[in-house]
Amino acid sequence: MRVLDACEHELLNWEVMEILDEERKRLEEEKAAVLASSSPSSPGSSEGGGSPRAAVGPVEEEEPSHDKLRMENLFKRLSSYLVDELHTSNLRQDRIPKALDLLNSHGLPHQCSCELLNNTKLCANSDVYVYTAIESVPNVSEETLEAAHNVVKFVLGSDEVKEEDMVGPMGLPEDTEDHQAKRPRRTSNHVQGQLGDEQLLEEGVLPSDYHQHTLLPTMVVGFILLWALAEGMAYIWYRRRLALRNATPAVIPVVSSEQRDFVFNHVLDLGQYYPDGVWRLLKGWFYPSIAQQDLRQDNLNEMLAWAFCYKDTADLTASEWRWVEKAKGKIYDKYGYSPKPGRADVKTVRNTIDPIVSNYHPLSFYCGVYLAKAFGAAILRLRGYHHYSSGRVKYWYRSQPALEETLLDQGESSQEVFVFFHGIGIGLVTYLTMLFKLHQPTQFLFEMPWISMNPLAEVIPDDEYAVDVKMALKDRGVSDTQRVCLAGHSFGSLPVVWIKRHCPDVFDRSRVVLVDPVCIYLNLPDVCLNFLYRKPRRFFMRFLRYIASEELGIACSSA
Repeated sequence: MRVLDACEHELLNWEVMEILDEERKRLEEEKAAVLASSSPSSPGSSEGGGSPRAAVGPVEEEEPSHDKLRMENLFKRLSSYLVDELHTSNLRQDRIPKALDLLNSHGLPHQCSCELLNNTKLCANSDVYVYTAIESVPNVSEETLEAAHNVVKFVLGSDEVKEEDMVGPMGLPEDTEDHQAKRPRRTSNHVQGQLGDEQLLEEGVLPSDYHQHTLLPTMVVGFILLWALAEGMAYIWYRRRLALRNATPAVIPVVSSEQRDFVFNHVLDLGQYYPDGVWRLLKGWFYPSIAQQDLRQDNLNEMLAWAFCYKDTADLTASEWRWVEKAKGKIYDKYGYSPKPGRADVKTVRNTIDPIVSNYHPLSFYCGVYLAKAFGAAILRLRGYHHYSSGRVKYWYRSQPALEETLLDQGESSQEVFVFFHGIGIGLVTYLTMLFKLHQPTQFLFEMPWISMNPLAEVIPDDEYAVDVKMALKDRGVSDTQRVCLAGHSFGSLPVVWIKRHCPDVFDRSRVVLVDPVCIYLNLPDVCLNFLYRKPRRFFMRFLRYIASEELGIACSSA
């Protein structure tokens, strides 16, 4: 016998009730037809020797008998019991012949008994045929149903059923004293309507482990509903946060004209190292790709206004407009390139002004990220790291005096402090194998949660982050003369630049190690275009786009 799961049980229960409803409707139609054909005719009275007139009285609808209601109520409970009984019971095929004899002794049609015999391998189907057969018998009594129920329990393998429990009268007249006297005591309370589960358990109608079978499906369904509700609320929050972030104007840094000229002149000088000249520095900031002769002045004005003034052309002041015109003149003087007037049908890449592009990530995704971070934190603690914070910056710190003494005994310098900044991803957990191979006794591992798939994290300004890093070194006893190794991967190369800009005293006594540094490529369009704008052509690249750049926290920090 196969073990039916919860879904099959529900389907079975539905099939049982469907079959019985159809059979009940058929019996009611037959009863109505019989009553219509046998309606009595009462002779009419005639005065004065008149001819008798036949009058057909109205046929009153027969109310369901008391016993029939009791039988239907018990049947609903027994069908539910059979569904639950299939969890633990095994079909006893050796008991089928005896069960068929008992059913035939009740007057069940031979065809139904054969159907039961042909379906011994599927006990669920057997139950359906048993009760369909019983329903097809006119004036079936409650005792017959009880006896058939015990037959089915007997077939299912129950050893508690005795043979006398499987024998019951059939077709007794309704509402007779003899019928009432033979009714089993344990079913007398069914006349009160549907009974509670606890009372049915006490009477033995439901199995003793009924609650064990129903609790797990209920818990699963409840968990699914709660999770769906949580996902719905998270999606609403996501949409509101994304709309709020897009509606918030970008912070425009204060840049003097001298600083702007310094950066522009250095960028312009890079054009001499490329075969395409200055066009190598310009063409990637427009998409879709465009030929050099098709670019127009309005497009170039838009790019220069955003790249050096952090604004749209409509928001430029008079002095900023003059600077843009002067920059175009420098391009023409140095490279002889001047676009024609007008506007080409291309879009300018402006990641700090353009709307943020993000896709919803389910809660299960963030649960996985949280578990990975928790695992990484546990490993770091086991390796001797401790978690601290300096201002709003959080970091892991480890100091190993014993290792420092060993290095001194071997004649190696141990004065250098290792400082590491991770890149875009899920934080430090992906760097653990590399970090554990380093031998510096004093190590600082700084976190940047806004690029670690945390949509709740706030971006810390670069000047504040650099100052907090400097304070963390001071809080942990790093002197102003001690050497520091600043290491950063990918996005983690930017904090190194922030330290150079805002804390030059720390940078001057540091050596720098940059792995795949984006900070030295930001003057070129490749990083921004590939990470945020260019449409992926392969599935794996599309997957990376969804996981990384379209995650809400990373998308907001990249703007």
